[in-house]
Amino acid sequence: MYLSMWIFAEWLKDFQPTIQIKENTMTIDTIRLFSSSTPMNDHTLYIGRMKDFSGIPEDFVLCSHRNDQILLPCCDVEEVLNRVLEAMEFYSRWNTEMLELISGGCMIEDLLRHSETIIQEPVFVLDSGQRLLAMSSGYPKGQVDQYWDEMQEYGSTNMDFILHFNQNYARSYFQKRGIYFVDDPILPHPAYCHNFFLKSTWVGVTNLLVLGEAVSQGTIDLFRMFCQYADRWFDSHSQQQATLFLDSLFHFALSGQKCDYEYFNHHLNLLHWEDHDLKLLLTLTNISDTYNIHSHLCHTINDLFSCAHAIPHDNYICVLCNLRMQDMDSIIRELSPWLKKSGYYGCCSSPFRELELLSEQFQQTEITARFCPGEIGQIYNFQNYLLRYGFSILKEHSHASLIHPAVAQLQEYDARNHTEFGLTLYLYIRHERSQSLTASALHIHRNTLTYRLGRLRELIDCDLDLPEVRLHILVSYELLKLDGKESVPHKSP
Repeated sequence: MYLSMWIFAEWLKDFQPTIQIKENTMTIDTIRLFSSSTPMNDHTLYIGRMKDFSGIPEDFVLCSHRNDQILLPCCDVEEVLNRVLEAMEFYSRWNTEMLELISGGCMIEDLLRHSETIIQEPVFVLDSGQRLLAMSSGYPKGQVDQYWDEMQEYGSTNMDFILHFNQNYARSYFQKRGIYFVDDPILPHPAYCHNFFLKSTWVGVTNLLVLGEAVSQGTIDLFRMFCQYADRWFDSHSQQQATLFLDSLFHFALSGQKCDYEYFNHHLNLLHWEDHDLKLLLTLTNISDTYNIHSHLCHTINDLFSCAHAIPHDNYICVLCNLRMQDMDSIIRELSPWLKKSGYYGCCSSPFRELELLSEQFQQTEITARFCPGEIGQIYNFQNYLLRYGFSILKEHSHASLIHPAVAQLQEYDARNHTEFGLTLYLYIRHERSQSLTASALHIHRNTLTYRLGRLRELIDCDLDLPEVRLHILVSYELLKLDGKESVPHKSP
């Protein structure tokens, strides 16, 4: 534990000292009476009479550390020494208790509670999802600001504020190291902040709010000490998090890695899931790549949806849903507003029961994300994109032309003559050769369609009564769509 001259200066404020502090390094760990015969140490605070330090005939007491000095207008060296030793003992006891809490597996809220007599300003700690981990207990609702009240009640500020802050400020602030000061119009109060990192990854932040007059330098130094303890907590807590098997097992299963599915089911059982419940996998994509919103939305989903468990995975949020506890339509209905508000869209797999299928279900959602429009707030079902995916695989792995000759022939004819026989054939087969439905889709009279169908029989040499011929023609048009051919029919059936 190392203290600063400002911490001692504030401890000695009853003496009304004269303070000359320029360096203020937090390197003091020892107290000594000054002796001219003893070399001075950079980690020691020396106490003595001014005349002993400088030869100036004054009995004032001087506290000196390197080039910093605290001059006290009194002549009782022993009294000052005892007061300084009291300060050293007080903060040493705090240090010991904080380290014991950390080694005992405390929560960071315990560290803050144990520091409230030392740091009396409002302090809060957020994790990487900007969810509340701890906040000072001495500031009830209505005493700080709107955002403080929201964190106190909901564990986070509102989504609009978080999105606005992340889009405009977070990238610059959350990269800073050490204590930094923020006085920005977006925040209701100035604040001293400190970011927490694990292996260069930002994992959280703590803020000390300045409600009224400027915070003293001694308080800032004590806040810096608290941040050092919190840093240790994050280091140790990361090891604890590695043992939280549910998220780890979820990651392994999604990636197709070796996974203890029995243990996975056991952890879901603790959430009141049953082993063979019907499940659904949702993957959520943020089209604007908003900074750090993945973790926050995961926390929100886990808090609001008892039937779901969400984790960040790759570039997605993956949400495992229990369809026994809540049906798919109501999950999508309740989740969609959150997606729209946060700039996400979702893709869902087909329903399944066995956790061993999670990797396959994850691939289904990736396929859906590849082909769906990706509009914010929408959730797309894999079943609607299965055929398109199959066509893409068919085309990718075939070196021969898979286009039916009749389709290629009509493409050339329509291009030369500015006609729509290809579109007519496509919709005619899509509507299972119903002339009324085809005419309606083309917005033409049935007599006009009858004429076109007669011309089609003259132009192409194939038997549309054969199911395999009709299927080949439909597949041909789907393959042409994948190529983005302009002549591919584009009207909806």
